[in-house]
Amino acid sequence: MSSIGGRSGSFVVPGGLVELASTSVVDEVSITDLFASGTANVVPNISVVCDGSPVLVELYSPMAYPDPFSAASWFSLGLVYDGARTGSGNGHWAYQQNDGTGYDLNPLHLSMRMTPTAGVHTFGVNGYCNVNSARIGGDTSQRGMDAIQFRVSKIVEQGTSLKPFWTPPVVQELPSNPTVGDIVIYAADITNGVYWNLYYDGIGTYPWKFIGGSPLSGQAGTNAQYGTGVTTSSKTAADLSGPYVTVPLAGDYKLQGSAMCLNSLGGNLGGCFFWIASDGATGWSFTDFSITTSATDGASGSISGTRLRTGLAASTQIAIRYATSNELNTAQFWNRYLSATPVRVKAA
Repeated sequence: MSSIGGRSGSFVVPGGLVELASTSVVDEVSITDLFASGTANVVPNISVVCDGSPVLVELYSPMAYPDPFSAASWFSLGLVYDGARTGSGNGHWAYQQNDGTGYDLNPLHLSMRMTPTAGVHTFGVNGYCNVNSARIGGDTSQRGMDAIQFRVSKIVEQGTSLKPFWTPPVVQELPSNPTVGDIVIYAADITNGVYWNLYYDGIGTYPWKFIGGSPLSGQAGTNAQYGTGVTTSSKTAADLSGPYVTVPLAGDYKLQGSAMCLNSLGGNLGGCFFWIASDGATGWSFTDFSITTSATDGASGSISGTRLRTGLAASTQIAIRYATSNELNTAQFWNRYLSATPVRVKAA
């Protein structure tokens, strides 16, 4: 598979948080310091290399409780950043108080968004209480609870050079070994800026499904005025120099065509016709895609139509063919347009 701009092959879609560092404590931790300036850590400090992006700091504990035998006991947890509690005053990240006595058990899930400067920083959690001791965590061996978890993650923001989703690879050939869920941006026509967003679901003959992008298109005679377009007096296929579109991949396509027309120069009633054809002068049958205007002799109108074409081979050229319903007249066509949009395709 060839690619434009780097990445190719399978990729995953992350959530917008990239973990930088983490630690855990499996045993219950006692908080015994009586002042905010204490150094007793709930979890070990972790060092993080920051790049100036915002981070999310998180602490989880299956339970926490103040001293159960002292009325009005409480404890405070503080987020410690580079050796100092964050916030004003004593920097309470979490505060819990027991208004009576007994075990007042509660789980904790704390988070704080910060924007550290670029460089190495330390993060930790300490605590203090007003009497005896408080507890945080869960004894995994005796109570079967989860461990205390502490982590620092980079927040990847939309709209900056850091995006919350991996950019799909831009390719000129579909992957030869895709897996379900792969997404690529296929360069269908680089010159004219046509790119297709394709999703691989692995289903059917054409496992790449079109989920976005512009159609391949061609135009001819767009500046022609009434009375100056290309003409034909034929009741069969006439190739009036396009427009043409060549599909790069095998698959099913939605084809659309349109033109302005004039049935004149014969003095007889009749209509203007066109149909979308494949390779060759005749291509698909006239009756398969015939559209007429209500235009009579000397009257102009517009014609358009859409057809789904299945099983097209790669490199098939699509064209518009033109005709008049009365060969005694001359049909005239201008502002001619053709487009092809994939529905589902496959690799070569």
